[in-house]
Amino acid sequence: YSLPFVHIGYSHELLVTIANYCFKQSIRTLEGYADIVHKLYKKGILNMQAFTEYLNDLVAYDEKIKDLLTNLGISRRVTEQDRVIYRTWTLDWNYGDDIIDYAMSLSTGKPSAITYMNKLLSNWHCAGVDSLDKAKAFVPAGMTANTKSNKVTNKEYSAEQLNSLFSDL
Repeated sequence: YSLPFVHIGYSHELLVTIANYCFKQSIRTLEGYADIVHKLYKKGILNMQAFTEYLNDLVAYDEKIKDLLTNLGISRRVTEQDRVIYRTWTLDWNYGDDIIDYAMSLSTGKPSAITYMNKLLSNWHCAGVDSLDKAKAFVPAGMTANTKSNKVTNKEYSAEQLNSLFSDL
């Protein structure tokens, strides 16, 4: 099974290391293993040093995301969805740490802070905001820094209205 990978330049040592990586990531099929090897090959990762650097980059990337979550008041592990969102901000929309930090400062303390921050950055992206100065000058409709986006109103419901609501659900 490993011969095709050896023929494209992978050493036995690296293939075993990749297999261990897959096991730790709960990738337990040969197809999943092959997918990882092919992804690494497309990135030009063919030796142990390049693989180690790749893993170090992933750890550093997750640390940035973890710091962001912590600053937003979110205490949980970094998820794949967090990585996708952060990759969109940094790679697709080309936002640097300065703009992301500013958006984080506006989102801290908001209900669903990461969702709020994503919406804020999305609004900036759609409006062509590409610098910190433009971000500070831009205030999207309904998203001000000093007001909460989700206002909760207390309303009294009769027993009949509540029953109706629950039956609709």
